[in-house]
Amino acid sequence: MEQLAWQIAHLVAERQTHHPDIQTWCLSESISLDTVSSVERKGVRASLEDIDSYSHALGYDLGINVVASERQERKIYSTCKECGSLTKSHKQRHLLCYDRCFDAGIGDLVTALYDVGISVCEAREGFADSRRGGQARLVFPKISDAQLFLGLCDRGTHELSERAGLRGKSSSGAWHSSIRWSVLPGEFKADGTVTVSLPYSDIRGLISLALNPPRVALDSLVNKNRDSKWPSNVVPLEGSQ
Repeated sequence: MEQLAWQIAHLVAERQTHHPDIQTWCLSESISLDTVSSVERKGVRASLEDIDSYSHALGYDLGINVVASERQERKIYSTCKECGSLTKSHKQRHLLCYDRCFDAGIGDLVTALYDVGISVCEAREGFADSRRGGQARLVFPKISDAQLFLGLCDRGTHELSERAGLRGKSSSGAWHSSIRWSVLPGEFKADGTVTVSLPYSDIRGLISLALNPPRVALDSLVNKNRDSKWPSNVVPLEGSQ
């Protein structure tokens, strides 16, 4: 960038020295006055196309390749009429379990989590192309919901639990979590809303994990009735200790 600024400064100095009558020079070189004014006023902040035209008019080639690319615009979608037709960045899908719309790309995950008892209050799918910005996001209304979700992820693949920051060292695609604490007046126990941001590419794996959750560990099934020596459906024999 510094080199380009230096080149532009020397081009402007040469134009002012050898072609002081700017209007006559523009007519002779078939270059617009707006292009010349843009380069001489803005310098490196002028468009590359204007800089290239300016240099060629003076007989120089700075080696600038101007490539026209198709402008990409994000499509705007809307929620259903029942939800009020709100505009969104992603295609929407109405989920019966919450009776409102969510991003279609994360709708299956929201439904699968609901079926295993994990509630969400917001979910966004993010973009498949990371250059467009934004990750997928799940917002849990209570810490207990986030605990269940992360516990489910911890019982998934090693790579998934590692990216979630639950095992080993987090990779470059690590998840990010934050808690917004809240407590009502007169209460002594605070709860919080938990936001988990994760790569778009992990959505499909989470759907499979939620649809086929791992079995509960054996040690969590035994000794649940710690106050009783005998199971509730077994009557001890007379004289048994």
